[in-house]
Amino acid sequence: MSFVKILSLVLLMGVFSVQACFSQGFFKRHRSNSTEMPDSLLKPYMLPELTIKTSRKAYASNYARTKSYVLKTISLANFIRDLNSEIDNSLVAMGKKRDKKKYLKAEREKLFSSFSDIVKDMSLREGQVFNKLVYRQAGITTYEIIEKYQGGLKAVMWQSVSRLGGANLKLTYDPYYSDKVIEDVMKQIESGKLKTPRIPRTVEEFNNPVYD
Repeated sequence: MSFVKILSLVLLMGVFSVQACFSQGFFKRHRSNSTEMPDSLLKPYMLPELTIKTSRKAYASNYARTKSYVLKTISLANFIRDLNSEIDNSLVAMGKKRDKKKYLKAEREKLFSSFSDIVKDMSLREGQVFNKLVYRQAGITTYEIIEKYQGGLKAVMWQSVSRLGGANLKLTYDPYYSDKVIEDVMKQIESGKLKTPRIPRTVEEFNNPVYD
């Protein structure tokens, strides 16, 4: 198992959070360029506005792939959204720090037991779409979830590790540009034109979504 996938299991309560490192190319190292000009010599220039058009065939192919990723991960993202709200409400009702810590540990163990194999099986793109959908559905980044449940120090630590690999745990969601195709699929789901599969119980169900 890769180092990043091990981290994704260790850090859940951050919503399989370091899966975000894996999904955004954690092992892609950026080489420095000795010929780069210092910032002080760079001047801003206004570039002409460009309109990028995509053929229907290219869009259809992209949409089909993206729809597959969304249908495989949306139920998990919705589950995390609901669990995040449930945990917040439960923690408010608990007075002692010891009780909160015990509760969070129990929740982590349940999540590992239920979904660890599925997380390990996620591809690069599936992990990325999953994290984007978590932000869309829950309104919170994986960085913020780690911060809530693991503490600010660990959140900063893992963000630093992620940035070294070119990833970013503060990944959000842009329905109008970079995530437009994901948003198109979500609109189909929300309008009832696409059904949402049930939460996968096994790797097989994750790869072949089941509809009740």
